Amino acid sequence: MSKSSAPSQRQLRAGELIRHALSAVLLRGETGDPDLERFGVSVHEVQMSPDLKIATAFINTLVKGQDEQALAALNRNRKYLRGLLAPKLDMKFMPELRFRI
Repeated sequence: MSKSSAPSQRQLRAGELIRHALSAVLLRGETGDPDLERFGVSVHEVQMSPDLKIATAFINTLVKGQDEQALAALNRNRKYLRGLLAPKLDMKFMPELRFRI
């Protein structure tokens, strides 16, 4: 692995901070979206872009076969989720959220 392809410590730390905060928001049902609460979404990993402006969250659902519907619900609510996460994180800029299965 070359040095440029491996994530920096800063990227890893920011990704973990966002993963913990996003998992907590989804676990407590703070989204107000009944679809997200019904699917039981878990966040496995968050990868940050090198400039820390994009956070890609890799998710899974507890309900089998509902990944696509959960992904649609998360994408529908991503700006709201970003607003919920911003005050919880000590970051200069809150990155744009993207979701993948």
